[in-house]
Amino acid sequence: NIDVWLEVIPQIIARIQTPRQSIQQLIVQLLHDIGKAHPQALIYPLTVASKSTVAARRNVAQNITHKMREHSPKIVDQAELVSTELIRAAILWHEMWYDGLEEASKHYFGDHDIPGMLEVLEPLHEIVENGPQTLRETSFIQSFGHDLRIAREHLKRY
Repeated sequence: NIDVWLEVIPQIIARIQTPRQSIQQLIVQLLHDIGKAHPQALIYPLTVASKSTVAARRNVAQNITHKMREHSPKIVDQAELVSTELIRAAILWHEMWYDGLEEASKHYFGDHDIPGMLEVLEPLHEIVENGPQTLRETSFIQSFGHDLRIAREHLKRY
């Protein structure tokens, strides 16, 4: 009975990026089954996981969400819209970049992890590249857009 798993969805999602392929396949299949029976119970935890800074976690969550779209497109679209707008309202680009630069710096200087640094910076540059949608975002682009474009070009060459 698939309903048994509803109470432990957060714990299941916490394991979606496990390095053991056989376990990950079982987890993904279980989440697919839960998503078919109870898409409303799975969509918000998956949406959160799909925004993760950990690429493996984000990719698996996005793949499951993509599969859910086949049978529950309206729920998936609405959840993504709500998530995007909540993030936009809660986190300003100044804060996002401050936190991102701090994390990227830790990867580079602390761990000597250049791929980790790039993994943090790339989504931030994509957000800026998509363009501002609020007055605060426009102000951010006016203040830092030129420098960020130059930085992005350096990252691409690297």
